[in-house]
Amino acid sequence: WKVTREFLENEGFLEVETPTLEVTTGGAEATPFKTHHNDFDMDVFLRISVGELWQKRLMAGGFPKTFEIGRVYRNEGTSMEHLQEFTNMEFYWSYADYNDVMELVKKLYRKIAQDVFGKTAFTYKNHNFDLASDWARIDYSEEIKKQTGLDIQKASDDEIKDRLMELKITYEGSNRERLVDTLWKYCRKNISGPAFLINHPKLVAPLAKSIADSDKVQMFQPIIGGSEIGRGYSELND
Repeated sequence: WKVTREFLENEGFLEVETPTLEVTTGGAEATPFKTHHNDFDMDVFLRISVGELWQKRLMAGGFPKTFEIGRVYRNEGTSMEHLQEFTNMEFYWSYADYNDVMELVKKLYRKIAQDVFGKTAFTYKNHNFDLASDWARIDYSEEIKKQTGLDIQKASDDEIKDRLMELKITYEGSNRERLVDTLWKYCRKNISGPAFLINHPKLVAPLAKSIADSDKVQMFQPIIGGSEIGRGYSELND
């Protein structure tokens, strides 16, 4: 986090602190922890993102580049990649798009690796990757089709469910966004990276700007060692 803070400050970002108790949770699709404000006699929530709605207000107020490192809380399941309480970083950059941010994120991850570990090449489980190498750009729909044989642009919900059953993948919820996302999560564990997942369908990122003349959006996720270790997109501002 020290390296992250210094990197962003050197790139002209201002560190901010925003509230951890919110009346309306925003910035992620997650179940919040709920508590009660005795003095105002009102229910409030522990935040599930690092000040997304607040940093948007700061942008509108004239602060073009901000970031926050802080605790977030998600009242959900536990796994190797999920805890109920964890430290996260989120930044906002006015007048930039997702291509600009991908370049910044690549520089940040390389610097963290070099400054903290003294190297950029790693082995994790069955993955070997070097952050100093070229970062591939992987198409969301094409990768799912390549690994599962299913075209999510054309497949029905029932066809996706059948494929999930064939692959012995358990899933929660039956709405299409959840079904498609579950299919992707099966695929990502086979990608060593470093890579950027791009061209997500609008279905999974409704607040991202569209790519012209398509049903895809300007969003990316860094994929390293079979995991998503970030997320960013050009945000709707209309």
